[in-house]
Amino acid sequence: MAFSVANAPLKVCKPQGARARSSRAVVRVACSSEKQSEVSFNRRDAFVAAGGLIATSSLIAPEASLAKLEITLKKENLSAPQIKELRQAMQKRAEQNLAMVLTYQDNADALRLLINDAGTYDIVTKTGGLNGSIILEEELNRPENVALKPYVAKLKQGKDVIDKESIEAGQGPISWTDVIVLGAKVTTQLKWLEAKKKTTGGDESSAMILSTAFGTAFPITIGRADATEPSPAGRIPQPDASVDEIAEFFRRLGNRNPDQERGYLTPRPPFWERPAFLLYTAACADPAAVEEDWTKADPEKFQTWKAKYDKSRRTVTRTDYEVDFVEFFTRLANLGTTFDKLAYLKDLSLSVKT
Repeated sequence: MAFSVANAPLKVCKPQGARARSSRAVVRVACSSEKQSEVSFNRRDAFVAAGGLIATSSLIAPEASLAKLEITLKKENLSAPQIKELRQAMQKRAEQNLAMVLTYQDNADALRLLINDAGTYDIVTKTGGLNGSIILEEELNRPENVALKPYVAKLKQGKDVIDKESIEAGQGPISWTDVIVLGAKVTTQLKWLEAKKKTTGGDESSAMILSTAFGTAFPITIGRADATEPSPAGRIPQPDASVDEIAEFFRRLGNRNPDQERGYLTPRPPFWERPAFLLYTAACADPAAVEEDWTKADPEKFQTWKAKYDKSRRTVTRTDYEVDFVEFFTRLANLGTTFDKLAYLKDLSLSVKT
């Protein structure tokens, strides 16, 4: 039996020469189409031709002899996805370790430490701000900070473990400034989880579902640098400060025009009555009682926010309260801080097949 192809273009493949690359042979083959009037061949010829083609292809590209090239990518040249992956690993490690030494009961001290560190910021002179200087002995011993010493000691326990694991991972120790921020974040989330347990009748699994599936996103950027000198004194309200003094402290914080009179067309300062009410009361041992005190002291400024957030906190998801809190928390966590663009990055080794 014979096969016949008449007046059909037949592709003829011709070797173009061979080139060696490492230990792998590379042969380029070019195919051209030449018109044939008639080609006849039988079944045996077809099988022989097919076998020859297979044998030839195995000689052209022997895959077993591939070589590997090791490349070191410097941390200064990492891509955005690589930077993101390293920072996420660092933050996950830090938050997990902090959650093992801190509890929701530490939340008031964690927030007060954050406020008192960031609250030293002066936007005119560009001094102070969230820079970790509050853990330095001179600043920590100030009257407004001294009560936070036990919490700083707990925070150091977590930091020591984070540093050990991070150094082993080649990412170096975590900054105190980042630890302060992440400690406040972790304890806030633990406190919100505790509140949701009460909503679900003490069912921890249901409360966890509410927090993870319906909870508020709490994004934090890490990579803050630490100061080596204490921030200027006299910028933080004393523990016995009045509501008016605390509200004025927040109004001036990060405000380029603190002495400008308020009007309908005057832009709001970064930390007006609403964020002051949210952040400062949460940093107190009994937030509900302090909220009541603030509302009684100045109902015109705070009654609206008290009613709004009480209503939100009675709901299952507490969305309005949590979303607003995260917004102003994030603003405070970036106040006067300096970010190190190479923080927690490391050189990466890549293997490339040749």
